[in-house]
Amino acid sequence: MHVDALIEFLAGLERNNDRPWFAWNKPAYDILREEFLELVADDDALSRPPKGFAADLPHIDAIRRRHFFAIVETDLVRHPSKDLAADLAGHFRDLLPLMRWLRGAVAGAGQ
Repeated sequence: MHVDALIEFLAGLERNNDRPWFAWNKPAYDILREEFLELVADDDALSRPPKGFAADLPHIDAIRRRHFFAIVETDLVRHPSKDLAADLAGHFRDLLPLMRWLRGAVAGAGQ
């Protein structure tokens, strides 16, 4: 995915949140949207729930996925960071237990 193009598009959208700007930039949006949808497609989801999960469990489709995304919204204009790299590293550290659990669940599903 073209992350720089996505960031530029979103920044432009934030500055110019109106129909004419969006209409002018719709081709870029369409490309970025298609790339995102390919990235999050369920094509490689597990065919069965991981070991220990019932097939009729609520949200089992989410559990069967092999890819997960975590998003942290940061408004640097309203809340400027003194050390952005340290703040981001802290968010990654917070996600480590979830990532370990997810990797174990997917690894156990293949057994």
